[in-house]
Amino acid sequence: MAGENMQQRRAMPRCRVCRLTPDALAEVHRQRLVWNATYEQLAQKLRSSGHVTSPSSLRRHFAHVRNSQMEDTEVGARNLEEIATPFDPVVGGGADDRAIADAVVNVLVEQLQHAEKVRRVTRDGAQADRFAARSLKQIAALDRALRRRQEIRKPRQELLAKFKDTLNRIAEAVRDAAHGFMQEHVGMMDRAVDQYLRDHSHPELLVRRLREFENDWPRAFASRILTALKGVSQDTLNSLK
Repeated sequence: MAGENMQQRRAMPRCRVCRLTPDALAEVHRQRLVWNATYEQLAQKLRSSGHVTSPSSLRRHFAHVRNSQMEDTEVGARNLEEIATPFDPVVGGGADDRAIADAVVNVLVEQLQHAEKVRRVTRDGAQADRFAARSLKQIAALDRALRRRQEIRKPRQELLAKFKDTLNRIAEAVRDAAHGFMQEHVGMMDRAVDQYLRDHSHPELLVRRLREFENDWPRAFASRILTALKGVSQDTLNSLK
């Protein structure tokens, strides 16, 4: 008889909270993990239902529950280096806010996906509530991470938009400058040809005009284009100040 009593005492959990009935224990977990009840509130509720439990006992209970969950999912240290994570590309390199923000978002999405999968397949109501509470916290964390990533990306997006606008303005400025240049110099050649047609006695004037055009137009054209580009560049710099 004494031996049976000893075996029963050894089989009983050392944690006083773990000795509660399954329904009472599930309610304690639900109140703490879903509704975020304090240890004092839980202890008072248990005392009112006839279970003498202190806040410190509840605190120790949830501590060893967390530790047991970590042990169940723990892997050997020798295998950790073989596990790939979204943070691998940013370890050992230069600090890149955008890369780190993307890694944080990816990790939170993976954790949220895992918690949701486990919640859907579990048959333990208390455990399902724990994963539901964890999902809500991860959703809130993901929302903050997405907002942070958007803030980090905003200056780069604005700069890309400005760069795209500058490229479009450069193309327009070059087109307008080239069009104006050709109109002016083609007009000069037209006038030289018209003058020769009216007076054939001085063909050397037409030849001289043709040589001047051939020698001067590359420099004049480049100068016209450069002036147009300087105007666009200065406008862009002024807008960034």
